[in-house]
Amino acid sequence: TLVPVIQFNFINQKELLDALENGDYTGVIFTSRRAVESVVSLNIPKEVLESKSIYVVGESTGELVKDKLGLESQGSDTGSAENLARFIKAQRKGKERRELFLFPCSTLAKSTLA
Repeated sequence: TLVPVIQFNFINQKELLDALENGDYTGVIFTSRRAVESVVSLNIPKEVLESKSIYVVGESTGELVKDKLGLESQGSDTGSAENLARFIKAQRKGKERRELFLFPCSTLAKSTLA
């Protein structure tokens, strides 16, 4: 008996592309491999993301960012979205400029970082 494979379809890709290319976001937060794959599928120039701080949850997500996007990331050792939020907050403490982060995620994502 064949079991059907789960199929993933990325949604809101046009909006994601617009946010990355034209938004005021200073950073991107990836909490899953699928989120990275979604951005990879946009085929945007590396320069668009190089100007942004890249944060990740988990070493495998960080490795995927490096392998597929050619970018270094921060926070891979935090282990959870909650710890990553603390990490980012600590890093940004005392900064005068307000930072805006883009958080590409699924509709099932928890609101820890929202």
